[in-house]
Amino acid sequence: LEEYVPRPRAARPGRRPRPDAAERPARPGRRPPRGPAPRRPARGRKPAEGGAYDLVLDPIEDEGLEDVAIDLIMDIAGVSEKQALRMIQAPRIVVLRGVSREEAEDALAQFEEEGLTGSVKRRRIIR
Repeated sequence: LEEYVPRPRAARPGRRPRPDAAERPARPGRRPPRGPAPRRPARGRKPAEGGAYDLVLDPIEDEGLEDVAIDLIMDIAGVSEKQALRMIQAPRIVVLRGVSREEAEDALAQFEEEGLTGSVKRRRIIR
């Protein structure tokens, strides 16, 4: 009896050996990769540029207001529902960070219309 020895893949009929990536020709119409894509802010969120204020909500004790708060946080801060739920369960609810005073006060007015309380705080810059 002869011992069975499998043939290498390239030696099988009808198959060619694959060239290494360096030897492979570039696909027509495709650009070479340029590295990682630039980071973009999340949906609805504006980049924090030059703002020195935070919007901080008071803890939410009424369960009926939690759903309203989640919807508002999702719209204003541009976060997912899961992130908004985590935010309202935290002892300190920071909805916006590093925004202008006008933007923080406009967002606070939206929360106050729904019966939620909070404040606009000046950020402390530690140098």
